[in-house]
Amino acid sequence: MSRCGLLLATLFLTLVALVALVALAPHDAEAHSLGVDRAQLTEVTPGSYRLVSKVPRRLAPAIRPPELPATCAPTGKPAGERGSYSVTFTFTCDPALSAADRLVLPWQR
Repeated sequence: MSRCGLLLATLFLTLVALVALVALAPHDAEAHSLGVDRAQLTEVTPGSYRLVSKVPRRLAPAIRPPELPATCAPTGKPAGERGSYSVTFTFTCDPALSAADRLVLPWQR
């Protein structure tokens, strides 16, 4: 292979490698997000629950109290306990929550 052909082949392979790197590089997903990293519901004791929403401090005001089933009532601050990176709601239900119950998180997206 001539020196010119070898140079062209090298340039072509380099270009192919660059295109592949750009195509395979991770990209940010395009989605409208409130910024909630995680929401976790824990049954602390039978019928007593804690709902923790991990959220950046600047978005904490957007986290409103959950809409609870009729058999449930808040036990802590109704607006939730606001920490550095979380908002925590506590409530009790009698009877305890079941798969048929519906807990609505009215957080706008």
